[in-house]
Amino acid sequence: MANKALHLAAMAAIFTAPCAYAGPVVGGYTFTGANATPGTPSAFTFNRNVTFDGTLASSSASQGTGTSTAAQSQSNVWVNRLAVQSDSTVGAVIGGGVSMFAVNQRITGDPGLATISYTFALDGSFSPGSDSHLPSQFTGQQSLFFYLLAYSGQAVGLSQGYDPYGWYFRFDSTLGYATPNRSPGSPGYVSTIGPWLAATAGCFGSDTRCTQGGIFNDQRTITFSVPTNQDYYILGFLAAQTDGQADFFHTAKLQTVTLDPKFDLVSDDGGALVRGANGGFSLLSTVPEPATWITLITGFAIMGLGLRARQRRPLQAR
Repeated sequence: MANKALHLAAMAAIFTAPCAYAGPVVGGYTFTGANATPGTPSAFTFNRNVTFDGTLASSSASQGTGTSTAAQSQSNVWVNRLAVQSDSTVGAVIGGGVSMFAVNQRITGDPGLATISYTFALDGSFSPGSDSHLPSQFTGQQSLFFYLLAYSGQAVGLSQGYDPYGWYFRFDSTLGYATPNRSPGSPGYVSTIGPWLAATAGCFGSDTRCTQGGIFNDQRTITFSVPTNQDYYILGFLAAQTDGQADFFHTAKLQTVTLDPKFDLVSDDGGALVRGANGGFSLLSTVPEPATWITLITGFAIMGLGLRARQRRPLQAR
């Protein structure tokens, strides 16, 4: 299944060329579009913003009351944040984006296999607008999804590109690259730990929260066995698009990492993980969190939250 959340072919002409960044493997992306005269694609005002350093990515578009939308996205290690707010009562609008990170890991201890589990929470709300107020190329494509993935190798950078399906993001690694906004098994996926290993949350199958709206209070866990002293990375990817409202600015967030106490975990997360008495790991309380979701104000002007990017460095988690 090609990812609908980033099907932006109609906007390609106004976007910048693909780029790459060799720093921290975190990123945020937003896009917004507004049109006061639905049915006239050339009249759309589109804006797009991409960050590769953990800073806030934000964009907004407006052609007057009833044709305004804004989006915010921010990523830190172990945390994805994304929010969209729209007023599509008159014209056609679309807002969306993605929040993405990759954290390098290695289990140390006696030679052999170690079993480890990562549990994330996805909390927030999604309230789609009417398809009659969507750009025609997005009709039926309001969506929300979260991927939690595990891959062999080390993540070394993040890049973006464009193909006939729209814009995509690529995590470059020592074994190739992973493109989480493409379907499992599509070209570009590196060898994973075992089969394609993922936990997903969002609107899938019979879940109607993307078509009818609803509250998300979901937890997902991935559990796998990996040889000790072998590099792998955990990838978190949150995406949404709508002409309505989406508020996931406080999540997805790591809850716990479960590992037998006889093993230790080397984590390239700047010291965010701390080990408890039971041998498991959790996030330090100092991991950046916004005090609250800043409501998009009149005119849907976006206010930056000013969160400082966390520097990535290998560290023995304890």
